[in-house]
Amino acid sequence: VKTEGEINYTYWRYSYPFPVKTPITNTPLIVVKSKAQWNGKHNVTTSFPETFDCYVGGTGAVRVDLYWDILDYTGATWAQDNDSTVISDVAATASTITTQVIMRSFYLDVGVHTLNLRDMFEVNDVAINAKADESEPLHISLVATTLAGSPTVTGSLNYRELR
Repeated sequence: VKTEGEINYTYWRYSYPFPVKTPITNTPLIVVKSKAQWNGKHNVTTSFPETFDCYVGGTGAVRVDLYWDILDYTGATWAQDNDSTVISDVAATASTITTQVIMRSFYLDVGVHTLNLRDMFEVNDVAINAKADESEPLHISLVATTLAGSPTVTGSLNYRELR
């Protein structure tokens, strides 16, 4: 128990870029989940998405939905690109996403966009966490749907971990 002084947390920042996608309807851009174990131990790290930086190219517009609480995500190719406690399907190869809650939708035209995700996660004490029993953790995903024209989307999900 600390009774005096200041508590200093250490945050580690990471980014998962994803390749150019041509969204149609509910096309996964990137999906992340917490590893069940990290460094051979139960993963107790809390990760907070901060921003989603993206470029919408081509013509038209897209809607990007932030999905939370994905329980069924089949056909994924999970990869570890950095020393993070979070893994990602950066290729977003999954064939189905079901049982999700849309936390927020963003409507984007052609151009560069930085979407603030802090308000949906850290401010509300919602995070990417492993389950206590190390079973399959919940996933979060950014999913795009073309609204008009023929847009493409590329970008990165940026987050920080409290260790």
